[in-house]
Amino acid sequence: MILDGRVTVDGELVTQLGSKADPLTQEIAVDGRCITLPDETHILALHKPAGYLSTREDDRERPTVMQFVAPDLRGLVYPVGRLDLNSTGLLLLTNDGALTYRLTHPSYHVPKTYEVDVERSVTDAEVKSLREGVVTADGLTAPAEVTRDPHNARHLRIVLYEGRKRQIRRMLQALNNGVVRLHRIAFGPLEIGDLGEGEARELSASELSALRNAVGIDG
Repeated sequence: MILDGRVTVDGELVTQLGSKADPLTQEIAVDGRCITLPDETHILALHKPAGYLSTREDDRERPTVMQFVAPDLRGLVYPVGRLDLNSTGLLLLTNDGALTYRLTHPSYHVPKTYEVDVERSVTDAEVKSLREGVVTADGLTAPAEVTRDPHNARHLRIVLYEGRKRQIRRMLQALNNGVVRLHRIAFGPLEIGDLGEGEARELSASELSALRNAVGIDG
């Protein structure tokens, strides 16, 4: 396919013929208009159980979330971002490269909401630190929305606007606390609802529209 016009990848102008881009992980635009692969688009919501990797395959042959995807889609869709091995909850899988880019790129600030049980009660001062950002091995985390259960000081609801690896676990580790359970209940406007553990389904038209609107994609 030959494209005429001003081509950008991840917002940077492509000036060299033969430049490579991955439409599943990068945003490709012509004259400012995002393009996607012409194949049929699939976007799935999955309730990830603990003990499965959020990847298509593993060189150590550990179980992955792909076993919960219909066989005819396993070769098409990719996980959007990650939930670590022991975390559970809402995971998206798609072959829509533009949507994947915007959902995972920090500049779009897509919120991800988690319910977290921790080893010991969290103090007011620690809640304040989590809200303002804590220092981890890769620097100061962005401010997060943190709500402590008034009836259980070991239960938190945390909303993140960035997606560093194992971020919540490392934030709490910095406060000398540990995670007992980490469960994602929402990704942007999409909520896990009553989706059963290990179940996957295609998004409805209204869910897809809300998700695209949340990252500034029309239609």
